[in-house]
Amino acid sequence: MSRATRKTCTVLAALAVLGLVFLQPGLTAAKATEADLAKVKIGMDRATVLEIMGRPDKDQPVREEEELCRLYVYKNVGRFKIVNIWFDCQDKVQAIDKVG
Repeated sequence: MSRATRKTCTVLAALAVLGLVFLQPGLTAAKATEADLAKVKIGMDRATVLEIMGRPDKDQPVREEEELCRLYVYKNVGRFKIVNIWFDCQDKVQAIDKVG
């Protein structure tokens, strides 16, 4: 095998591996859309929100009020600059704030 052929094979193999990595679910963060946001409802569990919206830009525990325990922040969801999804202590959606 010539040197050029080996180099081409190496490059193609590297590209194939990268393609497989980026096709794996959960490894790349797709941006949530307004259509995704419309599916999120009060009372929905946190795991379902993650399936619909993907990983949030910010995930933080909160203790401002007794009934709220976690906040997911998504940036640039369609026309909204910020979307806050608030969860109660049982990991259910309690409120959704949208900032245009």
